[in-house]
Amino acid sequence: MQILVDAADPIDGGRELMLRVEGLVEGSLERFREHIARVEVHLSQLSHREAGDRDMCCRMVAYAGGLKPIEVVYAGLTLTEAIHAAAAQLEQAVHAAIGRPRHKDEPAGPGHAEPELGH
Repeated sequence: MQILVDAADPIDGGRELMLRVEGLVEGSLERFREHIARVEVHLSQLSHREAGDRDMCCRMVAYAGGLKPIEVVYAGLTLTEAIHAAAAQLEQAVHAAIGRPRHKDEPAGPGHAEPELGH
């Protein structure tokens, strides 16, 4: 899964921030790793208003197979709040679009039943 992070001015998009965002997204979407090709993260400040405004924005878009892009946007008081909330929303949106991924040891489908043992 490729993760691309972009930060608009005046946000300092330094390496430390990029690594933290990538780690958070990877952790949030780990169980969907095989289904998601790319996640784009865009960090921005909506305006230069007064303190207390929810103007720190995080937009995340996941690209999974043949599905339409899965997009979430969260505006928070802080950049950290916006990033964490957007990651949680993206995890929920991907789960809704893809469903719960199977582990390799699980049966192939919902109609699969274990064979009955003779009595």
